[in-house]
Amino acid sequence: MLLSMARQDHKLVLTHAYFHPRNIRVQGDNVTGIIDWQYSGWYPEHWEYVKALLVVGRVVDWWRYLPDIIGPYYSEWAIDRQIQHVMKMR
Repeated sequence: MLLSMARQDHKLVLTHAYFHPRNIRVQGDNVTGIIDWQYSGWYPEHWEYVKALLVVGRVVDWWRYLPDIIGPYYSEWAIDRQIQHVMKMR
């Protein structure tokens, strides 16, 4: 049922898949690099947003910046959380 609510038309894009403030290198006001690419790959465009929100409890205001950086994928995140919840119940 949950998968039937998900969009099926997401583009595949190169995704970091562990986007987190610790992995963003900044010097002054400039981003100088993004590190820690071992989970990167070609994933649906919403994947970066969904995975970046996994750290929301440890980085209090991270969720506020993500829609501007990555794009808003609110329903995809909600569906993913429900799927994770169901999988933990098994």
